Amino acid sequence: MVHGSWFMVHGSWLMAHGSWFMVHGSWFMVHGSWLMVHGSWLMAHGSWLMVRAPRMLRKHWESIPQLSNTNPMNNQQ
Repeated sequence: MVHGSWFMVHGSWLMAHGSWFMVHGSWFMVHGSWLMVHGSWLMAHGSWLMVRAPRMLRKHWESIPQLSNTNPMNNQQ
């Protein structure tokens, strides 16, 4: 009898949390697959940016001296 009530309490607790886990589990499965797809997409583009960024930054830095030459502060020297 004591164990019966113990199982009833824990059984209802497990049922309540089981439905919560089912709802959130399906939500996590949907968003997990979405994150996997977008994560691999971000990884691919991240590696592309890592390759391209130094080249783009070098172009940017090379264009800065022309900009600073038009600055009137530099012409005073």
